[in-house]
Amino acid sequence: MQFFTVRTTQNGEHRIHRQFGGRGFYGPFRFRVAPDPTVERVAVDAQAAPDAVAFWAVLKFLPNINEGIQEKLDLLAESGKHHCGIRVTLRDQKFHDVDTHSNGMKVEGVSFAHSTLERFTTPLSPLRADWLTSDVVTLARGIHADAAFDRLPILADALQDAGCNDPLVIEHLQTCPDHAPSCWVVEMILDQMARI
Repeated sequence: MQFFTVRTTQNGEHRIHRQFGGRGFYGPFRFRVAPDPTVERVAVDAQAAPDAVAFWAVLKFLPNINEGIQEKLDLLAESGKHHCGIRVTLRDQKFHDVDTHSNGMKVEGVSFAHSTLERFTTPLSPLRADWLTSDVVTLARGIHADAAFDRLPILADALQDAGCNDPLVIEHLQTCPDHAPSCWVVEMILDQMARI
């Protein structure tokens, strides 16, 4: 398995070039991506924009864009590529009364997760071997087997006792409110142990 996240907050614009009768058409939305240890995978939300139409479009199509993003992330996860601890904030959406529609925005979401988001993510380094003590591994296996996410702060303590000082890992275990269906830190530990 590979785990990816963003390390710094960045702004961008997602655009797809389409051909209609020889003319190009762009359907962009502007966004910000940021690291967020309170998020299990990728959370998508909206920020108020000064342009009322652009913000209305963001609110209207946010569920469709999010559905497309999550659909693509599911496919990537099936191939062993996991994204974690990322917040995407949509800032405004170009709107065209004919070409901007729910299905099109879902496709935009898939495209965003497939290409644009990839430019901002970096692979997470594996956890150091000396952090994977017997206590850490036993806790991770128990949390995974029992879906006992209430034990994650205990896992954070065990990792810190082993010398782990990665803020993304520790803060995630201490602050993320929703780990279903699993926690990426637990998955990373189990994956590393399976390779030994």
